[in-house]
Amino acid sequence: MAIGQTSDTIHYDADHYEVVNGVRRELPPMGAFESGLASFLCTILGTFARRRDLGSVVVEVLFLLDAVKDLQRRPDLAFVSYARWPKGQRIPKTAAWKTVPDLAAEVISPWNTADEVMEKIQDYFRYGVQRVWVIYTSVEQVLVYDSPTSIRVLKRGDVLDEATLLPGFSLPVSSLFDEELPEETTSSSPNGAGN
Repeated sequence: MAIGQTSDTIHYDADHYEVVNGVRRELPPMGAFESGLASFLCTILGTFARRRDLGSVVVEVLFLLDAVKDLQRRPDLAFVSYARWPKGQRIPKTAAWKTVPDLAAEVISPWNTADEVMEKIQDYFRYGVQRVWVIYTSVEQVLVYDSPTSIRVLKRGDVLDEATLLPGFSLPVSSLFDEELPEETTSSSPNGAGN
């Protein structure tokens, strides 16, 4: 089934799903802006992580969080450190990657529900994700979850940094919501250092 949206209907892609307690859940497509934002973050974070030799950054990869409960989640963006998946070991050619990311990010589209997002956040932390970013494009805020109950709200004038998982990474929150996403930011300079 093709991905598309009309004013009345959201079309689901049959290959875009998660599995919760063994039950397959079709996921709504990301909006165009939200998809572009996830790609932008993947480029910025991926470049930073490679230059610092920290790990891999992926977009919309399905992760097998619990094989017994058959729980598979698909964050919009994820960082997996080399501590969790050794450098040089290929990502498997399977439907789901059997590892837990260090960082998961969700870029909220108009058709995401609050209940679904909260359920995913709780699952991420229950299985060992260390940080979750939830990006609300409609209100231009980033919610940084250090745990399900510890949340920092970042606004346009703030800086998104990740000192623990990605030492030295920083990104002005405003760059996520500008009309055109910038090609370069402080975290992607050739030496990997911020301004």
